[in-house]
Amino acid sequence: AHVPLDGGATVGSLDLPLKEARDRFERDYIASVLHHHHGRVPEAARALGLQRTNLYRKMRQLHLVAPSAPRGH
Repeated sequence: AHVPLDGGATVGSLDLPLKEARDRFERDYIASVLHHHHGRVPEAARALGLQRTNLYRKMRQLHLVAPSAPRGH
């Protein structure tokens, strides 16, 4: 299958090198998943299809800090 290159699906700035654009997307995506799971890394890792330790490593690489998980009542 071919994807038409009509320019309809642009993402962010188009003047970034591919690696930087990919890192930015990955950082934003992981941050969104962590936020959705209230900072609970094991749940976010499961949703991302990653092992928890790999997610922690990726977070360090991308300089991401998980939001604080809410404490039990």
